[in-house]
Amino acid sequence: MTADASISFDRLAHCYDATRGGLARGVAFAPALARWCAPNGPVLEVGVGTGAIAVALRGQLGRAVVGLDLAPAMLAVARERLGPCVGVADVQQLSVPDAAVATLVASWVLHLVGDPAAMLRECRRVVRGDGRLLLVSARGEVSAQDMDAVMRDLTEEIRGRADVRERLEPIASAAGWTIVAEDLTDEERWADSPAAIADRTEARLRVALLDVDDETYDRCARPMVEALRALPDPTRPREHVGRHRLFVLEPQ
Repeated sequence: MTADASISFDRLAHCYDATRGGLARGVAFAPALARWCAPNGPVLEVGVGTGAIAVALRGQLGRAVVGLDLAPAMLAVARERLGPCVGVADVQQLSVPDAAVATLVASWVLHLVGDPAAMLRECRRVVRGDGRLLLVSARGEVSAQDMDAVMRDLTEEIRGRADVRERLEPIASAAGWTIVAEDLTDEERWADSPAAIADRTEARLRVALLDVDDETYDRCARPMVEALRALPDPTRPREHVGRHRLFVLEPQ
């Protein structure tokens, strides 16, 4: 696991919802999260992004969801959806009092921070003793027909991943957490073509590629781009079917 700087999505704010499912994806994620939220008390989503999950979760729970994110441009969209209960913050150093949060939600976040262990320690500080941390892994169960054979996990190759159980469990335990359950988000379906994914990869709009040098891009991403463009009828959208892994953690 590498110790890179945390990744900000500011450069993706203009296209984030359009390329990642937007409100529809939030609706797909909310039921699984709502199942595992503490029954009462404040809910905080770190890495709230454009607020797509938070607004759906608020509807599921019927109570407020506060959001924090590193990227001001993403928060500008979230503020339109959630109102003033969002703010800029680094998940490794939250401006939140000790034991103030009943449920802390982090979807597709842990693999983006510079120091995942520091994030987990900070989450433990702000979550109360009977609270929960809900971590949605960016590595899910996704099928996209002929694209499966050529898609590569660029985050794994470039940054390493903290959001797979064998790596998460030891750093979570050291931070004072126990994984008490695993779940899967509800099934979601979307369409995307090999050519469109190749275009986004070449433009370095894939998260793992935002700040990489040319040598890293050529080594890790270029072979995938070439393989995607070589598939039959690359502009034809393929249906993707996916679910993402949800880890439920409680204080030790």
